[in-house]
Amino acid sequence: MRTSDLHSWSHLLERIEEVDRRGENFGLEDLAVQLAACTGPDSNGDSLAAFHADRLVAYGVVRPRGGHGGHGGEHAVVDGGVTPDLRRQGLGRAVVDWFEQWAGARAAVAGHSVTLHCRVSDRNPAHALTILERGFEPECWFTDLERDLPADTSQDPISGHAESRHAESQDSVWTGKIIPYSGAFAEPARVVWNDAFSSSPGNPRHTADSWHRATSAPSFRPESSFLARDASGVVVGVLLADHFPTDTERTGVREAWITGVGSRRSARGTGVVDALLTHAGRAHAEQGYQRAALSVRSDEPAPQLDVYEQAGFRRAHVWAGYARTFSAS
Repeated sequence: MRTSDLHSWSHLLERIEEVDRRGENFGLEDLAVQLAACTGPDSNGDSLAAFHADRLVAYGVVRPRGGHGGHGGEHAVVDGGVTPDLRRQGLGRAVVDWFEQWAGARAAVAGHSVTLHCRVSDRNPAHALTILERGFEPECWFTDLERDLPADTSQDPISGHAESRHAESQDSVWTGKIIPYSGAFAEPARVVWNDAFSSSPGNPRHTADSWHRATSAPSFRPESSFLARDASGVVVGVLLADHFPTDTERTGVREAWITGVGSRRSARGTGVVDALLTHAGRAHAEQGYQRAALSVRSDEPAPQLDVYEQAGFRRAHVWAGYARTFSAS
């Protein structure tokens, strides 16, 4: 795909969303960032566009993600889709064929293994069958969670009962300080993020460059993202949030998407995540958001879903994570 295909890509994704209801609506700026993440603004090797006449009917993108904490070789995230009216005609298999060719060629050139990771919605079982038929194996599960935010924060039962929740478990009371995200704390925030997430499949360690790209994307909202600092001022927790205006235009709901929330391993069990979620819920409501949502690992080992449910989130959608490794030989 080229940058000149962004409008066509946007229209294709809109048709896919109408049928699959994955809850994903991206604007042109968001897609430009995704395409640039393949390798550049006019990537010539890590993206695929399939046209029928002058209509884009299928796509595939590969986003190299470098090293992967605890796992060897190189890793990449793949994503693709086919227009609903032309499914079951081999286009999906052709896209997966291309993923395999990319990984095999990359492994041969690099001299080490390449592992592809992808997420598949439970609302598109045919996609899962195609992936399984091609040797991908389940590695983890994710659950999308949502929480409606009150227009009047004083009427929010979750924020109002935060102190009583803490009182029920004195060993998990966190008394540090929460501040809005700032670029001045970019490096300590990146370190905390890597410590919290890099051991999970599909979540490689962020480099300084990849962290900068993530926190300078058009969708990123620093005023809706927060850092937790302990009594000595050390950053021990991070919550990042994005907002996609196109999603609001199409759904009528202004949503704060929490990209991730986590803490240093040494700070787990101290109430940091609960404090960040409570603070963010109040702040997001005050900023005019009507809903907050996030995706969390829901298999073992994984954060306990009850932490999020106690913060008012409900289960909305399940994704399966699949992976396949291609050797260098």
